[in-house]
Amino acid sequence: MRIRWLSLACLLLTVSGVQARDRLYLDASLDAETRTISGYASFDIRDKGTELTDLRLRLYPNIGCIDNDSCGVQIDSLIVNGVDVTERISADGTDLYVSFEDAVSPARSLEVTAWFTTHISTSDDRLFCVQNRYLLTGWFPMLAPWQEGQWRRVFYRDFLEPAADLLDIEASISFPNSLELMAPGVEAVDTAEDRTTARLALEASSGLPLFLAQGYQQDSTVVRGAALKIYYRETDLFCLDTVRNAAEAALNFMSNYVFLYPHDELIIVIGGLKRGGGLEQPRMILASTPPRTAFSRLYAAMITHEVVHQWFYGVVNSNQAEAPWLDEAVTEYLGLKIGHYRAGGEPDLIDVFGLTGDHLTLNRMNARSVMETDPITRPGDEFYNQSVYYRTVYSKGTSILQTIGALMGEGNEQAFWKEYAETFMYSNPQPEDFVRLANRYLPQSKGADVRTILDLTTNTDFAIVSLNAEAAEIPDSQATASEDNPGWNVSVEYLAQHPLGFPVELRIELVDGTVIDTVVNPGPGRHRIEYATTSPALAAIIDPDYKYAVDGDYLNNSLVTKRSVGAAMRLFSGVTFLVESLFSSLWGW
Repeated sequence: MRIRWLSLACLLLTVSGVQARDRLYLDASLDAETRTISGYASFDIRDKGTELTDLRLRLYPNIGCIDNDSCGVQIDSLIVNGVDVTERISADGTDLYVSFEDAVSPARSLEVTAWFTTHISTSDDRLFCVQNRYLLTGWFPMLAPWQEGQWRRVFYRDFLEPAADLLDIEASISFPNSLELMAPGVEAVDTAEDRTTARLALEASSGLPLFLAQGYQQDSTVVRGAALKIYYRETDLFCLDTVRNAAEAALNFMSNYVFLYPHDELIIVIGGLKRGGGLEQPRMILASTPPRTAFSRLYAAMITHEVVHQWFYGVVNSNQAEAPWLDEAVTEYLGLKIGHYRAGGEPDLIDVFGLTGDHLTLNRMNARSVMETDPITRPGDEFYNQSVYYRTVYSKGTSILQTIGALMGEGNEQAFWKEYAETFMYSNPQPEDFVRLANRYLPQSKGADVRTILDLTTNTDFAIVSLNAEAAEIPDSQATASEDNPGWNVSVEYLAQHPLGFPVELRIELVDGTVIDTVVNPGPGRHRIEYATTSPALAAIIDPDYKYAVDGDYLNNSLVTKRSVGAAMRLFSGVTFLVESLFSSLWGW
């Protein structure tokens, strides 16, 4: 698959002066009888700007393997610049390491050939063979990420994504004629006797996904100059329109909001996973079998999420294991933003018998249990279970990005996402890069820093404590209140717990319809503001537009007076109650 010329021009401008990408050539053959795919991966490692004294390879599927003879990647031999170093390699789970006897100078390229055999599991969900369907992701050895002059060792949990730098990949894949290949970047297919050989090419890719099966049909359409190819079985035809519409909407939104989809195709395989959810791959999405229920909106949201991944991590290639929020939280937030946009501002999840809900609200609710305990910036391997990982990275991460975007304001937020994506197009941003750029688009405030929100572990909460309105004395010479002689003294007390250092709006609504908005930048604690008004106060609301999605309790954000007695009651503040346990886990990886 080729990068479209406009995006390539942007790429050249963006990465001018940056080292060229490493290249990978694959030659492999699928054996259906032994459920293995074997061959060699040949890496051409370019100048890294420093001497190379060692090499790390990633064997990602091995994370789920107790016995490498039954699943995962096995290295049969490793050749480095013509020298067989197989006897010196050490492997530990997903990590293969070898040191060199002689350092390789920066000016000299490093040629590495790894002969491998990958055993395909019947139980894994990323690398499996079930009922003559083969999903092959992470099926060959890959270079470990290169960062700060060294190969990074990445620690994985079974719910984390593989981390790899972007390579230019060429491949030759042989498989039985009884199977059809669904994969991005197919340039030619040759059939001879009982075998088929496909030649593939992907530029700037973190992997080469393959799906082989029988009985699939193809639906193809063009969106913004890119071919959207959806593969489906007859039994899944009922959801084809749902998938196509969701994918088209996401491609259009992201092309407008961030930058034009830079590749010439996007493949979606319905029924490409065994369990519920979706899996993003370079230029390819694997989706589970769709449910025949009222939850088609959830399925569409999953498709949207995976399409957004084609920008984040597909083009903006963050380390998905060490900083998963920079990948998953960003994708989830923008995906739910698309759902809200498609729904025209109406609830995009539920609207039945007066019960309404949207995905942004759902994510906020899912985040409640981790809002005070787990920072989203935690490395992936430090999450002790999958539920906490999803609630923190996806749900809390969405609430945090929603807060950052609201503080920026709509125009600034879009400008931020455009600059962030274009700056790190086909490169590897770090969390510090995100923070540095985001701070430029936030309102200037003493001590305010995006890092404060990202590392939030203490519950932020704004609350209206009291609202009072007392009649002021009006001179005998003046019959009614006026601006020169207001008739009412209004006071409001509010509480700011862990206020983050950013401004918040305080709104006073008067009985005569007048609205007074005051922007305050409170420190922690209890605060009091007094107003002289021409009318009694009807309500006081702090953060009336709910910019702070990380606010722990919207229920105390406002007070409203009962005119007859002057007492006050809490406003409900727009919170929708849903059965949280029904949506306790998210639907995409």
